[in-house]
Amino acid sequence: MTLCFVILFSTAYAQTASNDTIIKIDGTLIVAKIITVSENEITFSYPNETIQNIISKNRIQEVIYSSGRKEIFNETKFETFTDSRDGNVYKIVTIGEQTWMAENLAYLPSVVGPKKGSRKEALYYVHGYDGTDVAAAKANVNYKTFGVLYNWFAAMEGAKGSDDNPSGIKGVCPAGWHLPSVAEWTQLEDYLSITGNRVAKSMATDSGWYSSRYDGAIGNTDYPEYRNKSGFSALPAGLRLRTGTFYVVGEYSYWWCSSDKILATAFCRFLVYDDHRLGSAYHPKEVGFSVRCVKD
Repeated sequence: MTLCFVILFSTAYAQTASNDTIIKIDGTLIVAKIITVSENEITFSYPNETIQNIISKNRIQEVIYSSGRKEIFNETKFETFTDSRDGNVYKIVTIGEQTWMAENLAYLPSVVGPKKGSRKEALYYVHGYDGTDVAAAKANVNYKTFGVLYNWFAAMEGAKGSDDNPSGIKGVCPAGWHLPSVAEWTQLEDYLSITGNRVAKSMATDSGWYSSRYDGAIGNTDYPEYRNKSGFSALPAGLRLRTGTFYVVGEYSYWWCSSDKILATAFCRFLVYDDHRLGSAYHPKEVGFSVRCVKD
């Protein structure tokens, strides 16, 4: 009898505090008082009501209890891809009609410190590493977390700029993948906007970003139902500035596009901790940004 009691207590418990939030897989919210959580379902009642309602766990993405504790039931399902060049394994995610890498590219054939820059030579950087030893650079925690920073020439591998959708530019991406153009990034942005997502928050994880008080910003804890809803899983990887220094991680994530503006600059898309939008800009080709690849 005692054993049975322990099992039941571990799979169903009373939630006696004020309102909890149930986030459904479709993004809609249920604000209610959770009564019990069993192996397959949750029983709850709406505020000021005594009627008990039941929802299956397979319809729930996450529960945020009034205490602040979170419980995830159905995370975004990722497939994986292995880069045959170095054995790196990447999570990949389909968003609309596009399949994106859900991690920054980490292909690193060589490495230099931040002081070295070039307007025509392909250069590869790892945030926080100043040297030329690839093995040492790969041992850096920033490599393992954020991947590699590429100047535009490294990202493109000598190809000319492209505005096409798809870009047709393999660049530094592995076989079967390519560097996205401005048009492809816009396709992603439009899809997330049309489907009702808060674009930046739906693209970003909650890990490592500076905090923000601005409504809907990545660094704000509001709208938790949108957090990384797309599965894009952006992290604040920082960048390598043209002045020869690394810019701090925690604020920005920049990604190169295959589209260039003029001889010396190329387009990029970016996220910033205190904004709700996917930003667009163009920068000198010698700066170091991250790369996300799109499947052909």
